[in-house]
Amino acid sequence: MSEFITSQEDFANPQSAEEHPQEWWNIWQKRLWPYSKMMIGDTLYWYVSSKRVIIASSKVTGVDRFHYESKADLFVRLQKFFGHAVNIYDAYTTAKPDQGYCLVFQVEVGGDLNIPRPADQKFPRDGWLELTCEKRRAWFGGPRIEDPGEPVATLDDYLPDGSPSTRVDLFSRLRELNQTMQDVNPERLKQLIDITIRNDSPIVQALKVAAGFQCQFPGCTANIQRKDGTPYVEVAHIEPVANGGKSVLGNLLVLCPNHHKEFDLGNREISHQNLLELIGRLNGREFAIRILA
Repeated sequence: MSEFITSQEDFANPQSAEEHPQEWWNIWQKRLWPYSKMMIGDTLYWYVSSKRVIIASSKVTGVDRFHYESKADLFVRLQKFFGHAVNIYDAYTTAKPDQGYCLVFQVEVGGDLNIPRPADQKFPRDGWLELTCEKRRAWFGGPRIEDPGEPVATLDDYLPDGSPSTRVDLFSRLRELNQTMQDVNPERLKQLIDITIRNDSPIVQALKVAAGFQCQFPGCTANIQRKDGTPYVEVAHIEPVANGGKSVLGNLLVLCPNHHKEFDLGNREISHQNLLELIGRLNGREFAIRILA
């Protein structure tokens, strides 16, 4: 998943993780690049420009993005996403155009941080900085590189022993994996996921069981049988591993090979994503998928 440093001082100015809101929205007359970039599982570091420090980190737990035609339309969409009425008459929202684009998201806030802005780094005026490897090293000194001589682990090493015998057990394991995988170092992540997928690990198998060994793309009736008569499906990453995608709930789908390739190569737009649901368009076709039905 991606990492961003963001400043929301036009919207709110929390001074610590404790007072940090969990619900946010950005409004633009023209779409800024975070509109299509942000995904569930991404890390946001919160920067206070008046102090020139990062004060907290958080994980994105829900995302929606849409064009609104009026402030009334904006209010309805925000209320639907958050599940309660919101104040659109705050100074930030009132000052924004009556028509535009909205990126709305929820976060789970971590602990306090106190990371000063490096003297040789400028923070963008639009309030968003995507952390490339170079930028991450400049701000944080780079991630910890684990000893390459260590034995290679797979995702199964991060799971409790035993296989799921009921759907309750299955979902408990998936949620435990989801929490654990948030903290796996990026340098190990691709190696871990590659080996897991190749070896058809128990967690990947568990996802297939949860989907009933059926492609989750709406209307798909593909029924591919192996020589031994067992069904064949694949587990796909919504955000590709090559782009930092993690094996976490909300980023995994069970698909037939055709829809897997279409997701990877086709014209795909994700408009709404949370841990259980994915909504968007694929090559012009709208879809809504319950990830864990």
